[in-house]
Amino acid sequence: MKKIVMVLLILGGGIWGGHFYLSSELEKSFHHFVKTQEKVGTKITYDSYHTKLGFLGLTIVLKNPSLVAEESWIQKASIEGDLYIKIALLSSQNIQFSSKGISHLSWKSPDPKGPLFAEFASFTGHTSLNEYGRLYKTEVDFSGTKLFYKEREEPLLRSEGGHLKFSKKHEKKKFKFHLKTKPIFIHKKLKTPFGNEVELLDFKAFISDIDQSSNFQASLRDWYDSSGTMEIDHLKFKWGPLDINSKGTFSLDEKLQPLIALSAKVKNMNNVLKTLVAEKIISKKSVTLVQLVLGALSQMEEGEIQHKFALTLQEGELSLGPIPIIQGVKIDWG
Repeated sequence: MKKIVMVLLILGGGIWGGHFYLSSELEKSFHHFVKTQEKVGTKITYDSYHTKLGFLGLTIVLKNPSLVAEESWIQKASIEGDLYIKIALLSSQNIQFSSKGISHLSWKSPDPKGPLFAEFASFTGHTSLNEYGRLYKTEVDFSGTKLFYKEREEPLLRSEGGHLKFSKKHEKKKFKFHLKTKPIFIHKKLKTPFGNEVELLDFKAFISDIDQSSNFQASLRDWYDSSGTMEIDHLKFKWGPLDINSKGTFSLDEKLQPLIALSAKVKNMNNVLKTLVAEKIISKKSVTLVQLVLGALSQMEEGEIQHKFALTLQEGELSLGPIPIIQGVKIDWG
């Protein structure tokens, strides 16, 4: 009996020793990662940290962490509270994370006056690294989202939350992006044609790599020069009477203005047109031409009339099929 107990103690001690060694190596890897990020212009700081050693992995808890990357589009991210990072012992390439406290995010905007700001009540997710140690896939669930034009002002947009997923294979020059949100509420001071609640936003696309180390114009110019494209797998949007499900492509012309080609399926099209006329966004003459075309493009699906058509934007002209409906569309990138 004593021999069995002794064997078990030795075996348990060996397992725990190996477990402690692996945990120590994971902690060293984390600190090495922080230092290597400084070499590429990203500074990670925190007030304090401690670790929790579990049987299946190591949890690193950072108090009031902050990430600053002034040369990137995302300039600063911080949490007023704790960030939990859980690394599995036998699979260190898979990392889980969550927050406890309000999270803040700022990133460059086309407006030269300053960045945009976002706030999250909480988030949780996981990320995976490929065999090269580079980011391969990340999924995040977030809640209590607010978007600000100026920090500490009333939010322009707010939502209960949503789900974000993006991934990229090392050998490919495109990454996959998928965002789905809960209802989005728009501030009343922003005049909108379809009301102040977006019921659904579901967007999935494959996007060519874009350099984030420059300002918007320089990055977009590089993206255009490298024939950058966005392949839209689907864009589902419910906003007031507008109920659209579309797919297509997005790119830029030599003036860095958008080139969009979508194949769209729209419900409630007649109500959408009435609203656009009432808001003086399109003319009654344009509506008459559109309605003539839509008459041939309508069909009954799921017990209601739906319209299928091509929606294009080129040289500032938005067209529904062959008919121009809005002209002078232009984006000022700052």
